[in-house]
Amino acid sequence: MGLGLEFAGSLLVFILIGRYLDGRYGCEPWLTLAGCVLGFVAGFYNLFKTLSTLSDRKRSKDKGDG
Repeated sequence: MGLGLEFAGSLLVFILIGRYLDGRYGCEPWLTLAGCVLGFVAGFYNLFKTLSTLSDRKRSKDKGDG
């Protein structure tokens, strides 16, 4: 559940930043869409990094037992 919240949080933060910049520079909806894409990429990267770390820990734990 924590990974999902982290993914959604990064997506939301980047979308809000994009909306703010759209309002400031008047180029709707392009910066909001860019924020959505960047948020998705950042969330996916964090998800992949966390799952990779957990997988490495499990592998090293399994090697130590066998």
